[in-house]
Amino acid sequence: MQRIDGVAQDVRHTVHVTHGGSQTDHLALFEIGGTRLGFRGRAPVSIKEGDELAVVCEPGDKGIHTVVAFHNRTLDVRDDDVRNELQGIGCSRGFVVFMAVCAVLTAAGGNWIGGVAALAVAVVAVLVTRRARTVASETEERAREVHRLLDANP
Repeated sequence: MQRIDGVAQDVRHTVHVTHGGSQTDHLALFEIGGTRLGFRGRAPVSIKEGDELAVVCEPGDKGIHTVVAFHNRTLDVRDDDVRNELQGIGCSRGFVVFMAVCAVLTAAGGNWIGGVAALAVAVVAVLVTRRARTVASETEERAREVHRLLDANP
């Protein structure tokens, strides 16, 4: 990731609708000092021609750097696009315990296949939950790093 400071030029806005219309991303394409940049946000992007910006970006496709966060100093507006795509995924401990108890009771009743299936569901629930927590932790760390770069003195 790198930080770029400067004046927004050649600003264009568009909207991208995905997931059958259930998700709308607002896109801003612009340049700072000849570097082509693009930002994708959940809300309309507050960047206009001539605004003084600080951006944190990464190299992207087709020569357009992906802006991870920006601070529009002209309007004193900040936004970031540090997303956790696994947010909300995982299972409660109660569900895992319930499935483990079901596995034991089912197996004790003589239905070994049902017991193994219930235990497999419990194991998968634990693995999915652990992965979701790891991704959440990595996303939080990435957000801290992005904002540290954005807040650094130019």
